[in-house]
Amino acid sequence: MFSKKGDVGSKRWISRAGGWSLATRLTFLVTLSFVSLLCVATLYLYVSMSKNIVQEDTSFLTGEIARLRAIIAEDRENSGALADEVTEEVQWGTSTQRAEMFYARVLDARGKIVARTQQMDRILPPGIFTKPLDISQKSGQEIRWKSEEGRTFLIESAWAGAGRGYVIQVGLDITHEEEILLGYRKRMAIVLVIGTLFSIVMCGFVVRRGTRPLDDIIRTVRRINAEQLHERIGQGAWPKELGALAAAFDGMLDRLEESFDRLSRFSTNIAHELRTPLNGLMGAAEVTLSRQRTSEEYRQVIESSLEEYANLSRMIESLLFLARAENREIAIDRSCVDVYREMENVRELYDAVAEESGVEVLCRAHPMEVSAEPVLFQRAIANLLANALQYTPRGGRIVLAAEKLSNGSVNISVSDTGCGIPAEQQASVFERFYRVDPSRSIKANGTGLGLAIVRSIMELHGGTATIQSEENNGTTVTLNFPST
Repeated sequence: MFSKKGDVGSKRWISRAGGWSLATRLTFLVTLSFVSLLCVATLYLYVSMSKNIVQEDTSFLTGEIARLRAIIAEDRENSGALADEVTEEVQWGTSTQRAEMFYARVLDARGKIVARTQQMDRILPPGIFTKPLDISQKSGQEIRWKSEEGRTFLIESAWAGAGRGYVIQVGLDITHEEEILLGYRKRMAIVLVIGTLFSIVMCGFVVRRGTRPLDDIIRTVRRINAEQLHERIGQGAWPKELGALAAAFDGMLDRLEESFDRLSRFSTNIAHELRTPLNGLMGAAEVTLSRQRTSEEYRQVIESSLEEYANLSRMIESLLFLARAENREIAIDRSCVDVYREMENVRELYDAVAEESGVEVLCRAHPMEVSAEPVLFQRAIANLLANALQYTPRGGRIVLAAEKLSNGSVNISVSDTGCGIPAEQQASVFERFYRVDPSRSIKANGTGLGLAIVRSIMELHGGTATIQSEENNGTTVTLNFPST
């Protein structure tokens, strides 16, 4: 009848995240985002500035090499004039802004110095220069070289003149620019440290202030206990996200309060329903044992007690069924059920009871099938028929009917011509242990669980159970089984 969803022996483990609070996590994440953005921005500015300085220095060296090549190309036949012009270009041709930082040397094919900047041989020896650029090349790979004094130079060499007759060696002192970049890196580190500290303080302040409504919700939740389930968070001036949380929590409290009240009523009803037959059994036993009895009298007491035991057994079985039906992990084994055949089987089962009560039971249904658990389907119909027999007087009629709707669902109805149910009580007839006025019942041996079981069966099938009744004109209970 029932089956467990998933593996029977499986266990669910809920891992609780420990460590940082929500405010600390938000502060960390926001600070990390801000510092990352600050790092990217400062790094971009540093790389851009460094790249611009290198390009400017490279362009300067390339321009000086081009000018020296032009001078050598014009005066290659007059070596004396060439030396003078090259010397003048080397010594005075450089812009005043870089005159003290620029060094140049021109060598002929034999390695003899044609012209050079003063003190260049001491500062930039010829051996540090790499293979010269070809005459067709305008620029190549500049090399950074650091002297023993700790000064940094950007150096380059190139061929000049016809047939590679001369070698040009140039160098630019970029120590000051390296110091500027070093200072920028230090200031950048200071900015990052200060920015990180500022971000931690400001983000912590903002997050604490932003999560203050959450603290208010927590204080309200802490006041809620089993005696104060009526307390609610309420739809105050919460932020949008916390408003949804508050509404969901209030909804959960509504369901908990309803379940708690239902459980309390259920416990009270169980105690009352079990106390009555137990008190009767105890009283009968005490009276019987008060004096010596005959075997026949003992037999009568035992037979009477057996009836009460049977009633208690049925009640306990019904309670166990309802408890299992409310378990959300329980699933039913559906199959195609022949509606007419199952209804007819139930009718035949109660035929003798109906005949004894003087009530006619009819079954009106066309051949059709419904997806349901066969035993539960029979039990739902049987409970409705038994309930109808209890409230239908002699000479009355009960009709079992079935109808397939246009949407594919199937309606099963049980109608009687009994005393009916007052309108104010119809909403409660599916509750456990609820009974209509006992004076209306033809037989007073019900437990008040029959219709509650019917509703649970329909909930297991995803269907509904509804009732329509009019006093003194009978009652109709309709079960709707949805299409598969």
